[in-house]
Amino acid sequence: MIIESWFSTQLFFKDLANVLPLARQACAGIELRKSIQPYAITNGGITTYPTDSELSKSSYDFLKHEIAVAVSEAARSQNVNMDLFEVEIRDLWMNKMLMDSEHATHAHAPAAFAGCLYVTCPEGSAHTRFYSPIKQLSLSSGVPGQNSVNSEWVDVK
Repeated sequence: MIIESWFSTQLFFKDLANVLPLARQACAGIELRKSIQPYAITNGGITTYPTDSELSKSSYDFLKHEIAVAVSEAARSQNVNMDLFEVEIRDLWMNKMLMDSEHATHAHAPAAFAGCLYVTCPEGSAHTRFYSPIKQLSLSSGVPGQNSVNSEWVDVK
């Protein structure tokens, strides 16, 4: 018997501690921003628009560069020839999640890669739930007995 896994979503983890001070600086004063989307998060959480003017400043170019390097590494691991392609960061935005906040389920189409940079995660912080894009598109109920291939979601600390 031959078993092949198709269409799986992979999660890549990289320590970006070298940019955390810059990321914290970008997040400072998020409550005072004019680019807040109050409807994106429930129970008092905050999301900025992707065009957040703070992140578009050149003082954050190093942060964007380090994110692009991480995306390039992930792409290379997927056999993408990065001599032929260049990472383009289309959007950056920020979230501040408060106790019992919840962000709406969403997708990042048409992006080939999407990511999260966690600036602060206090002890007891909730997980991030990643949903299967296949399950979201499928009309079938799936097979019984969920595993890493057919699960509807995975929770990651």
